[in-house]
Amino acid sequence: MIKKINFLVLATIFMTFLLSTTVGANAQLPSGYLRVGLGSPTYYIESQSPSLEVLLSTGSSFLNMGSITGASNFSITTDDDYYVFMHYVSPSDAADFNAFSRAIQLAAMAPRAVAALSWSGQWAVYAGPFTSEAEALASTGASVTAIRMPTGRRLALYSGWHRIVVFDNDLFTPLFAGTIDPNTLIGMINIDGHNYRGYLQAHRSGTNVTAVNVVHIEDYLLSVVPSEMPAGWPLHALKAQAIAARSYTHTQIGVHSERGYDLCSTVCCQVYLGMRQESLNSTAAVNGTRGIVALHGGNIINAVYSSSSGGITDNSENVWTQTVPYLRSVPDIHDTTGREWSRAFTRSELTQLAAANDQNIGAVQSVHIEPSQTGRVHRLILTGQTGQITLEREAIRTFFSLSSGGSLYSRNFRIDSFNITQGGAPLVQSGNIFVINRGVPELRALSGLRFLNGMGEPAALTGGNVNVQVADGRRVLNLQGMGTAPTNPALGIQISGGLSSSGDTITFVGRGWGHGVGMSQHGARGMAYVGYTFEQILNHYYTGITLGVREDFR
Repeated sequence: MIKKINFLVLATIFMTFLLSTTVGANAQLPSGYLRVGLGSPTYYIESQSPSLEVLLSTGSSFLNMGSITGASNFSITTDDDYYVFMHYVSPSDAADFNAFSRAIQLAAMAPRAVAALSWSGQWAVYAGPFTSEAEALASTGASVTAIRMPTGRRLALYSGWHRIVVFDNDLFTPLFAGTIDPNTLIGMINIDGHNYRGYLQAHRSGTNVTAVNVVHIEDYLLSVVPSEMPAGWPLHALKAQAIAARSYTHTQIGVHSERGYDLCSTVCCQVYLGMRQESLNSTAAVNGTRGIVALHGGNIINAVYSSSSGGITDNSENVWTQTVPYLRSVPDIHDTTGREWSRAFTRSELTQLAAANDQNIGAVQSVHIEPSQTGRVHRLILTGQTGQITLEREAIRTFFSLSSGGSLYSRNFRIDSFNITQGGAPLVQSGNIFVINRGVPELRALSGLRFLNGMGEPAALTGGNVNVQVADGRRVLNLQGMGTAPTNPALGIQISGGLSSSGDTITFVGRGWGHGVGMSQHGARGMAYVGYTFEQILNHYYTGITLGVREDFR
């Protein structure tokens, strides 16, 4: 039997507080703050903070509504139950009254009641929860107009299994802090077992919620910099990273707004792991450059960066089509510690990859690569029995994402072995090679010639394998000699990518990690080690920039 709640008794309790308290919507955050999404939507978000401060944003500051001490861990989840509106909570003395705390107190005075932030932004008390409208009406005797139906937006805060408060409109999404520093008024919060600076906000998406960390950009960088660059690297490299990350952050704010936050916490934006990643060295770099950003033409630049260029950075249009004046290719001779890699694929594996990418071209017969003017592969062509795939820019890397090794580390690679042919027939004669001099092929002896070795450095020929720079890329050549020079240079000697000597496998050999545009982190490390300052590092990688201070970031 359902026990009916005495609606009139509850109403009498609330009539003492007739004046309503309205809070501002949380559409805007104070200057310098951003929202960082912490992972994918899930059923609930948990905080192990022993108590919570509940806040709302007024746009210019955060309004602390009061605190809650729980008997167990706090959690936030969606709420699709039915409630009965009892009354708005109103202060008798607005100067010192905390409407949120009063709503909690009043809800505790009645059975089956809960504090609520209503759709209008006013604190109230609801009776409930109930599983249906019929149960709500039968239990309270209230009118239909008092029923609060599921909205698809409501959130609920729990301590253990106890529902403490419901939030009935996403326009008034609250923020939570575990503690607030009395000097800086900046919060800290435990989210799913990890500590973060700033505040927790929950974004509802269907029946799930996403944890969002509302954090000041400078506090955000305290984690981003050591997450993106080892904290043990030289201070000036870390300072360059801090300024690049700060500039990049500004240009990317709002990129994930459809998900309820500004930036994500992965390599898609910048890696952000909260306080557990912070380090004294990187913190000194962030604080030592506080508010400094890179500018071009007076505007903050999109300071993209990658782990390692492999020896030369790339132009922006070779990756994202748009030509950006400050993202130009530059030599990266100090990038000496970046990744060197190789990936081998059989023709059968390449055929399966093409099918997995919804490109059915039959059995793969050959692979051809073409470089950009910077030497990185700009186009990769797979030719099969029944069709052809042409990949350009970053699609060259991501095409391989479904393979066991994932995407290629960079586009700075070559094909490890290839054939030299004229009209389809191999040209073989020991000890000689053709050099095209002003359009005229000349037969030269190999002895005395210098070549680019596997590191891209000039070196004397000491064995059978050398690097040859040709029109379609730098390739390793197993020289067995050459034959007679062609009579028509236009027909020429064709140096084409092909299978390795096994006849079944093709191997890519490369350097670098990432898109290769903008600052190379390993290059910045190398420059800092030999004495370059962060200003010099940034001016090397970003063409024509200046540095300035954004006061609203400070």
